[in-house]
Amino acid sequence: MFFLGRLSNWWRRRKRLLYRYDNGTGYVWADPIAVGRLLEKHEPDFFGLIKTSQQNPEELPPGPLRAGAKTQRDEATERLIVLSCRVFGLTRPTGAVIGPGQVGDSEALGVLIGYFAYMEDLADAADFTSRPPGSDVSSPPASTTASSAESGGAANVSLTVSPSDGSAPLPSS
Repeated sequence: MFFLGRLSNWWRRRKRLLYRYDNGTGYVWADPIAVGRLLEKHEPDFFGLIKTSQQNPEELPPGPLRAGAKTQRDEATERLIVLSCRVFGLTRPTGAVIGPGQVGDSEALGVLIGYFAYMEDLADAADFTSRPPGSDVSSPPASTTASSAESGGAANVSLTVSPSDGSAPLPSS
């Protein structure tokens, strides 16, 4: 019973804001902010690469335009695989057989896609509407809720700053 309690405590402590992935030898943890910095350092336009790699050249009419689109898609996919290996420290096999400590191209892309899904989940879970402790603001003033159509495109906001000790309000400028 003691062992299960210790194991449970260890597992709960592991719920940190770190990205976990398999590098071919086992699972490793990475700081998502550092990963983002490395992505931008090695490939500043990685979102453009993702968009290019997702294009479907078959939607284009047959001819040189379709062939060029296929080439661009394949080059973008290859650059994403190399980027994933570089940023996450993955090793690609030299042939078709994947050995110990190596990951295939689809796995390398999966690690990168998994990172973006992880970051999206973090952003969705973040509560950007919470206020700091001690904040007693329950709703915005009525003047800030006016629609932009009523105010000619801009909201008219008037603020009255009140000290927290209950003394007279300070004049606003």
